Amino acid sequence: TLQLQALLDAIRQREPIDGWLQDEHRGLLSMRGSAGWTPLVYAARHGNARATAFLLEAGVDVNQGTQYGDTPLYFACTQGHTKCAELLLGAGASVDLANEFGQTPLYFACVHGHIQCAQLLSSHGANRTFPNGSTAESISAIYGHTALTEWLVLSREWSPLHHLEVLSPERTRALLRGGADLHLSPSTGDTATPLERARQLAP
Repeated sequence: TLQLQALLDAIRQREPIDGWLQDEHRGLLSMRGSAGWTPLVYAARHGNARATAFLLEAGVDVNQGTQYGDTPLYFACTQGHTKCAELLLGAGASVDLANEFGQTPLYFACVHGHIQCAQLLSSHGANRTFPNGSTAESISAIYGHTALTEWLVLSREWSPLHHLEVLSPERTRALLRGGADLHLSPSTGDTATPLERARQLAP
C-alpha cells in the first residue's frame, strides 16, 4: 500500500516514525510489502537502530521475515549492522533461525566478514555448523576473511562469558548471576578463562 511505502521510506531516510504508532497505522507495522519486507526487516537492512528499537517496543514479531524466511537478524548481520543485531537479540530474536535455503544469520556474517556480528551471534550461542553441513570457519575461509577465520578458530570452545568484546555490562552481570564460570578454560584455541581475558583487555 501507499501508506506502507511511506513508512518504509521514512525508515530508510531515518525520519522519526513515532506517528506510525497511532491506532489507524498499527496494522502497517507488521505488514509485508511487495518485496516481502516488513518495516522491521527494512530497519535492520538499512541499519536504522532507532526505528528497530521503536518497532520492537511497539511489539512487532522479532522473527517475522520475508516470504523466504530471511529474518530481521539475518539482514542486520548480512549488512554488518551490529547495533541493530544487538537490539534484535536482546528482544529475543532466534539466533539460529535459517531461511528456506538453510542460511542462518551467522552464515552471512561469515560470508561478508562482519566479525563484530559474528562475535555477537557467537556470544548468544549461535551454531557454527550450518544446515547444509558447512561451518562458520570454512565459509569465512572460502571468502577470504582471514581475521574472522582466525578468531573463529581461537574461540571454538568459548562460553558466552568469553566474548568480552561484545558483552555489555548488563549482559555480563546477567551471565554471572546465571552461574557463568569465570574460570572456564577451553581445551583448544585461546584457552584463557573469562577472568584472564578480562585482565588482558583491561586498560
